[in-house]
Amino acid sequence: MRHAIKISICFLLLALTVLTACEKNNMPVPPATSGEHQQPGNHPGGATDSAVLRLKVAIMVGNVLYDSVPFTAIITSFNGAATVAHQNYDLPAGTNSITLHGTHDRYHIRVSKWGVSDEMTLSRQELQAMGTITLGGSKAAKKLKMEEVATFIPATGSYQPQGKTLYKYDGSGRLLRVIYYQKYPQHADLQLTLVDKFVYEASGRLDRIDRFDASKDTTVVPASFTAFNYDGQGRVAQIYNNQTTETAARVSYGIESGFATISLSYYFGNNASMNYTMKFRGGNKVADGGRSSTGAGENGTYTYDSNINPYVHLSWPDLYLSHESKNNVVAQQKSYGGAYPSGDPYKFDYQYDADGYPTSKITTYKSVFSGADLYKTQTVYTY
Repeated sequence: MRHAIKISICFLLLALTVLTACEKNNMPVPPATSGEHQQPGNHPGGATDSAVLRLKVAIMVGNVLYDSVPFTAIITSFNGAATVAHQNYDLPAGTNSITLHGTHDRYHIRVSKWGVSDEMTLSRQELQAMGTITLGGSKAAKKLKMEEVATFIPATGSYQPQGKTLYKYDGSGRLLRVIYYQKYPQHADLQLTLVDKFVYEASGRLDRIDRFDASKDTTVVPASFTAFNYDGQGRVAQIYNNQTTETAARVSYGIESGFATISLSYYFGNNASMNYTMKFRGGNKVADGGRSSTGAGENGTYTYDSNINPYVHLSWPDLYLSHESKNNVVAQQKSYGGAYPSGDPYKFDYQYDADGYPTSKITTYKSVFSGADLYKTQTVYTY
């Protein structure tokens, strides 16, 4: 133990010696504090006086706040009427610390992201007195109209259509219909399979989703339905579904070790049960885990980008509350016990439009057992 302490002290003394040498040689200051990104400023004339601008962007898209996004900033400095510095920055998500010339009279800051722009002008005194500056704005959410899924066929080097989903809305933007098409081997074209019809309460809150089998009469009796009850805060508190076997779920919300949590307790008509918990950070499900009374279960962790998940803007709860994340998952790691999928999706590559919405996604599936890639699919989104 004493030997370990001596080694630690030696490393500490060495670190202090290096730090002192850096200060004497006017080396750059350490990076910005945790959670911030430091950007150099434009210091014409070799001036040493400086001021630090801490800047981030927040944009309300529909009713979802995106406050950790990369953005573009243009900062112009003035002395009197003269422009003395002008610089463009492409900045990463989060809070950015930008070093500016500290002796200029005022600074004009303009930011832009997803077609939203905001700006402000500060005097030198105002800049030095302020903490983090948040700029941004709001915009309506775009509604998903169609998604088309195709599977890559190595023999032809092309994608073969496998399914299509259409989304229909009323005049106020509420989801009214989700219409599903699927490819069957005996048909050359995609075939209509299911129709989900959304039924709302007089208050405008979703009451249930009726599912119709396209092979039967879709105008009279639904093949199944999913119904919702809510708590005093307007959150889903109970879910009931009668597809195949009756399923009832109770939903609870909480905080655990810095994560927001949603927990669901499922009870099935065959007397089985399952507990499932999701952990959220920054508006995204970053981990989940479920275990059934039969012993089967799975766990997952998820990584996201900073762009817009179109499903979160549909106000579309389902049996597993799977449309809650505000950004798009780019990678996931899953573990299974008792039951295993034939293919495990683990990698997602997107193309985006100028508004931050995905226009296409390539999903790569691997074997749960060997880890080898099995196949990939392409999803094309239309708004």
